[in-house]
Amino acid sequence: MKASNISKSGMFRIRAFNTDRTCPLKDKVYSQKHATSKLIGGIVKPKFVDHKRKYTPSDIRSDVKIYLGVDVNYSLAWRAKEKALISLRGTTAASYSKLPAYLYMMDITYPGSHIRLKKIDKNEFLYLFVALNNCIQGIDHCRPVIVVDGSHLRGPYNGTFVAASTMDGAVSDRNESIIKAVTKVYKNVPHYACMWHLWCNVEKKFRKVSKELSPVFYNMAKTCSKVEFDRLMDTVEKVDVGVKEYLELAGYDKWSRCHAETHRG
Repeated sequence: MKASNISKSGMFRIRAFNTDRTCPLKDKVYSQKHATSKLIGGIVKPKFVDHKRKYTPSDIRSDVKIYLGVDVNYSLAWRAKEKALISLRGTTAASYSKLPAYLYMMDITYPGSHIRLKKIDKNEFLYLFVALNNCIQGIDHCRPVIVVDGSHLRGPYNGTFVAASTMDGAVSDRNESIIKAVTKVYKNVPHYACMWHLWCNVEKKFRKVSKELSPVFYNMAKTCSKVEFDRLMDTVEKVDVGVKEYLELAGYDKWSRCHAETHRG
């Protein structure tokens, strides 16, 4: 078939068309089709507009098979995802380079805030600390609690994004590094573990029984009665004594309301 563009209008006119097939079907002409990561990235790009949506390389492989009829390996799907994200949001390095301008505008918008960007001798990013003035003033009206949470950064630039809201009180988190650091700063503050994070650890270690014991654990963590706590713990022991031993090792006073040394939420 031969076709040509009609005066650059985006429409084409077929000039010649030969309907006679000269190659046998056994040659499998279509098996030679290729899909590049750039092509696939452009196709799946709309899928990443919503940053909350989970769209994995495995999902990309399935969609390419459905819509293009082509089998692609995992690494190609991964590269396609990376190119789609870069096309939408730019590179990570470019985002870091915008930090000084962003912090300058933040300082103007929220005067009185404590904003510090720390770099190493090679002029490379080390860490960023931000405490907005509104949050600083609000601490005086907070309940006595220190909430610390960390989110691991993934990609070419590793590290941890740590968020904290603090006033002298109880500490809530189970990360060992955070426990160690807070112990030095707040020496007389009791430390508690987040019940959700604790149970996530149990689910990883005891997958077979975690679903059955999940409601039992949360009832134990929230009950104000030690009698009820012991009754529920007996249930846990009958299902899997390993779960009981793990929770006991974590320390009942760290996650159980009725065993806590202070009032905890």
